[in-house]
Amino acid sequence: MKEITCLSTLLIVGLLLTSCGQATPEAITATVVTSQGIGIAQPTRTSPDILRSTATLSPTATIFPTETVAPSLTPVPISENGPWLVFWQNQQVVVSNVDGSGLTALNYPIGQHYWPEADMAVSQSGGLIAVRDWTTDHLIVLRLWDQAVLAEISLFSEDALEAASAASSYNHPAPLLNLVEWDRQLFFWSPDGRYLAFAAALDGPSADLHVYDVLDGTTQRLSEEPEQIIPMGWSPDGQWIVFMVAT
Repeated sequence: MKEITCLSTLLIVGLLLTSCGQATPEAITATVVTSQGIGIAQPTRTSPDILRSTATLSPTATIFPTETVAPSLTPVPISENGPWLVFWQNQQVVVSNVDGSGLTALNYPIGQHYWPEADMAVSQSGGLIAVRDWTTDHLIVLRLWDQAVLAEISLFSEDALEAASAASSYNHPAPLLNLVEWDRQLFFWSPDGRYLAFAAALDGPSADLHVYDVLDGTTQRLSEEPEQIIPMGWSPDGQWIVFMVAT
């Protein structure tokens, strides 16, 4: 009985010493009671694990300024298929696409124009324009999209010019031969854009009705009146041409 009492006392004392000391890994001891007697076990000191970062540090990218290239302005061409806008500006015929792009002035030297609205005619199809050049007394037929000249049609023969000059003090034969109306157009495209009807004094002193064919490039006289004729326009089906005779 005395041996058991002593073991109980030692166990209590060991626990009291533990509670009074610092709770550090180095100071902790354990009292073990075995059937062989009292044994003191000293725990192995274990150092805390050292935490190491496993993150991979990537180098910081260096940003260098780059040159900003201004976009180049590429001229927009006139559409070959249309539609187009055609108008008169500063003594020039100007053409553009329907959205206003490709603004282009016809570069053909068409000379002085007295009445712009009467001095040009645009075909309803085919993209063609006829312009009267008062400087050379010609009708100029051009394509709108590339300004290619398809024809230069004379409006007066030498005999017509001489007869007009002798009969009047006009310095130009057009008014005498009724080839001009200051506020209206006197040459007209057929509805399909193939033919251009116009008045010209090519076979004598009087003006007759002529038609220019775009497909074969020929010109044909359709009337043979002793008086001057004034073309008015085409029928809707393109089979007839209306004109007046000036006496």
